[in-house]
Amino acid sequence: MSDEASDTESVGSTQKELDENYRCCCGKLHITTVTYIITFVSTFFIVSNLMMKLAGYSETAWDWELLFLVVDSIASVSLFYGVYSKKPAFIQPFVVLSIITTSFLILLATSMASAALDPNSYSGQDLELEMHKRLSDAAHQLSLQFKSVVSLVASVCFFFVLLSAMAHCWYVYVAVKCAKYFRELKCIEDAIRPDEISVQSQ
Repeated sequence: MSDEASDTESVGSTQKELDENYRCCCGKLHITTVTYIITFVSTFFIVSNLMMKLAGYSETAWDWELLFLVVDSIASVSLFYGVYSKKPAFIQPFVVLSIITTSFLILLATSMASAALDPNSYSGQDLELEMHKRLSDAAHQLSLQFKSVVSLVASVCFFFVLLSAMAHCWYVYVAVKCAKYFRELKCIEDAIRPDEISVQSQ
């Protein structure tokens, strides 16, 4: 009985140390809690994009919009189920999608930076054509030259796109760390089971 109690205490101590090693946000939250938060944030943006499309604020074609919504929804549901069931394999789709999204965001940030630095560049001219009417109104109201407004809008877009890219990089880090936590937790649980079987057989 003393050996069994000692083993139980040892396993409990190991799991406690594991939980302490997998905390983030300055040690305030466990990695699984943060992953749940990421899931809810992703779901919020999916629903928001759908509402914007239904309200007519999005100019993206319905076929592309549905593709993005379906892919994002599958990744978010897979992430939630992976955390809920403690199965790291289901976290992988979200990681892959976040890496792809981050790559596109970095390309977009580079394009916005080019437009901000040089409004006459290809990116600047493309942005100018895309938002011609709105930028003309803004330039008139602010008494700014049209090219200056292009640079201003490109700078603001660059800032927010860069923040979004950094957020997705953090999402990948948290999701990968959460998957690693579940793998190590499974190793601990697998180490317990043989001991339980031997005790029950005795």
